[in-house]
Amino acid sequence: MKQAGTAVQIVVPRATIFSEHPAVVIDRSVSAARRPVIDAFMQYLWSEEAQRAFVKHHFRSTTNETLNQENKQLANIEMPITIDYFGGWIRPIPK
Repeated sequence: MKQAGTAVQIVVPRATIFSEHPAVVIDRSVSAARRPVIDAFMQYLWSEEAQRAFVKHHFRSTTNETLNQENKQLANIEMPITIDYFGGWIRPIPK
């Protein structure tokens, strides 16, 4: 909407849930032939090039706070609430 020139009102709360969306590979879903491509893509996600693209499109970099500071349009959340606030994740017991 912003890129189209539409007026946008953005409301930034003082506190909100900090949402992380991990990328994972499910081994049983990946053939040996496709594994190198998938591994390369996973490595790319953490590269500076990919992190810059995320920040450019208004997603935070998870690896480089300096990049986040370069995009003045990213909201500053004073009190991000993480899963640790609720006691963290329960790790499964190894079999």
